[in-house]
Amino acid sequence: MELVNNEYQAFLNLGRDLKGGEEKVEGVKVGLLGFVNGVNGVKAGVKRRKEEVERLVVQREEIVKEAEKARALVEVHEKIESLEEALQPKWADGQQEGLSEDEDEDEDEEDNGEVQGRWEASAGILNFGRLKRLVGGYKDLKQVMERIGTDHPFLVKQEERILRIRNTLLLDLGVCLRQARSAGETGHERLLQIATLYADIDEERECLKMLKETAQLAKSWDT
Repeated sequence: MELVNNEYQAFLNLGRDLKGGEEKVEGVKVGLLGFVNGVNGVKAGVKRRKEEVERLVVQREEIVKEAEKARALVEVHEKIESLEEALQPKWADGQQEGLSEDEDEDEDEEDNGEVQGRWEASAGILNFGRLKRLVGGYKDLKQVMERIGTDHPFLVKQEERILRIRNTLLLDLGVCLRQARSAGETGHERLLQIATLYADIDEERECLKMLKETAQLAKSWDT
């Protein structure tokens, strides 16, 4: 009974101890609301900062892309000039501008004769190793152009120069192919190597065309 009386007395004292606690609870609630508002303010600031950082990251990526494109355009310009210098130095001097269609045909015939003459005079002038390097340079040029986008205004303006490079390379490849074909069995390995060069620049059709022409020419010689 003494134990029960003590606990009962403690129970009665608990009510008196809790009297006036409403003010304390209200104070805690006000403090908690202030804390929540502060947290929400911090979250809003973090969100604004995140959006700003994301916008700056996008801008940076665009700047990097433009810088890479600019470097690629410079690379295209340098490769075109290098190939022109190696294939036909007079192109770089602007001496081939404004030609009519008839003049273009005459020029092609002259170039064909010039290249054939160089081959007949000395195989070292247009040797296979040099031709392979030129084809590799042209292939690299096309890859850089594809990376930029062939519809880029600068590349559109270079179409004529690039076409001249292509045509001259095909002319030299054709001469090399005819020479390998005329060598008979000893030229079979070189013939395959030349066909690989055609494939490297996606000119397989031109290779087949040249093979047919050389085959017909060989038949006419036999007859």
